[in-house]
Amino acid sequence: MNNTIRIISRFIFSTLFAFIAIHSMAQTITVISPNGGEVWAGCTTKSITWSHSGTSNYFNVDYSLNSGTTWTSLANNYFNSTGSASFTWSVPNVNSSNVIVRVQDYNNTGTSDISNSTFSITSALQVTSPNGGESWQVGGPQKTITWTSSGTSNFFNIDYSINGGSSWINIVTNANLPSNSYSWTIPNNPSAFCLIRVTDYASTCKTDNSDALFTIAPPTPVLNLTNPLGGNTYYTGQSYSITWNSQYLTSSFVSLAYSIDNGSTWLSIINSTSNNGSYSWTVPNNPSSLCKVRVSEFGNPTVKSESPSVFQIVSGTIQVTSPNGGENWISCTNKTVTWNGIGTSKYYNVFYSINGGNTWQSLATNYFQSSTSCSFSWTLNNTLTNQARVLVTDYNNSTIRDSSDALFTISPAITVTAPNNGEILQGGGTSQITWTQAAGASNYWVLQYSTNGGSAWNTIVSNVYITNGTYNWTVPNTPSTTCLVRVYDFQNSCKLDASDNLFVISAATPTVVVTSPNGGNTYYVASAYNISWNYAYTTSSFARIEYSIDNGATWLVVTNSTSIGSSGSGSYLWTTPNNPSSQCLVRVSEFSAPT
Repeated sequence: MNNTIRIISRFIFSTLFAFIAIHSMAQTITVISPNGGEVWAGCTTKSITWSHSGTSNYFNVDYSLNSGTTWTSLANNYFNSTGSASFTWSVPNVNSSNVIVRVQDYNNTGTSDISNSTFSITSALQVTSPNGGESWQVGGPQKTITWTSSGTSNFFNIDYSINGGSSWINIVTNANLPSNSYSWTIPNNPSAFCLIRVTDYASTCKTDNSDALFTIAPPTPVLNLTNPLGGNTYYTGQSYSITWNSQYLTSSFVSLAYSIDNGSTWLSIINSTSNNGSYSWTVPNNPSSLCKVRVSEFGNPTVKSESPSVFQIVSGTIQVTSPNGGENWISCTNKTVTWNGIGTSKYYNVFYSINGGNTWQSLATNYFQSSTSCSFSWTLNNTLTNQARVLVTDYNNSTIRDSSDALFTISPAITVTAPNNGEILQGGGTSQITWTQAAGASNYWVLQYSTNGGSAWNTIVSNVYITNGTYNWTVPNTPSTTCLVRVYDFQNSCKLDASDNLFVISAATPTVVVTSPNGGNTYYVASAYNISWNYAYTTSSFARIEYSIDNGATWLVVTNSTSIGSSGSGSYLWTTPNNPSSQCLVRVSEFSAPT
């Protein structure tokens, strides 16, 4: 027991002695590099080295750009157990000749060392212009951004800030600029808090900003009229483009005016229109040889531009050349209206009259013709007149107009000649429908008739080929005193005419004609024979059949009522009675009309 206690006591004593011995050893740190006088390039990798003894082997590594006034940490609690320690440092892209390094024991910051003297860091990239205090104006000449560089790729990103670097706007990316300069068109972003930043595209470490703020000054407003500049001839009622270009206006609108006295007074074209560089101007009826146009910023009339020289406004003319009087145009054909238009808006209204110009009907509205020799294709309707005229007016200025000098004629393409005026046609009979036709008909026709004055039409034939204007018509049994005939071209229904006046269709005469027996037959008693007949225009559906044995002096009934037949013919099977005679006849009559 006592031996055990003695062994434990010796162990404790020896351990305590060793601990006291270790902690009584001196702690040292000695910075080896950089230790003064070195020149290190920014954005390169360098080793900070130091020796140490008696430390905890955990270190803080810091650097200062101002000889130790302020420090920037590189590593905290950095472990290194070797006697010659090192730390790999990515050198920042700064310019300073007052750089020192400090290494401290993390667990005992009183144990530390710094570089014996200052060393230098030279930046890989440094902006030289604009670098603070400059004032560069929007819209002015291009400015040159410049910088120095060392060890860069020569490909750069350039950005600018208008809020002191809180955010950045790109100018160029990955631009090959070995000359370390860039010509910059100043953007319209006025600010007094501007910076430029240049960065090596291949290494974002190699970057620099302007050292201080510079100013982007607001631009001077620019407004230039580009048309009309003078020497032009503009025609009243015609539309022309007023054009201009502008920069840096504060308003999105402009005002336009024109002068007819070389700018002494101005008349408004439009008080406010979008500043889009163009306005379509319909020239007013204000002829003058001393005209100008002016454009000005809306709300800021001091910013303006006007025609440097005068132009003239003259009245336009229209001259109808065809039809101009005496022509005979066929209805339902295509004809060309022609006219000359000089100094017009090139947009026209075209009219025609059938009463010498007392009233007008529209053919075209706002019809565009780019040439001075104008034309309009007119498909004439089936209106006939010998008092026709054509009128053409300028759509934008109706005072510019002209009409045919004299009357012309629109003649019929087809004229029905019969039945045409009070004829009486008998139902069931045959009558000729006749007509005349102008050149150009297809010779394929549709013929129709009406029994109610034209309220409704019944087709006689359709698409029938006739070249002589004559058709033999089997008149239907449709009695009426208000009948008309109509003929029109199957390929152009506009070419149409009807009877000028009503005609009459009288009722057809009813007929019954026995076809068998019809004489010379020999019939035997008690034998069956067909009695047959044809009929037309009867009103009853039944027939009465009789026979005579005395050559018609008296008649005996075969049947008092039997079907009259269908489709114009009928028959009856008769068993002959025992009344021999050589004077026999058969009679068939309409049941309700024995006459």
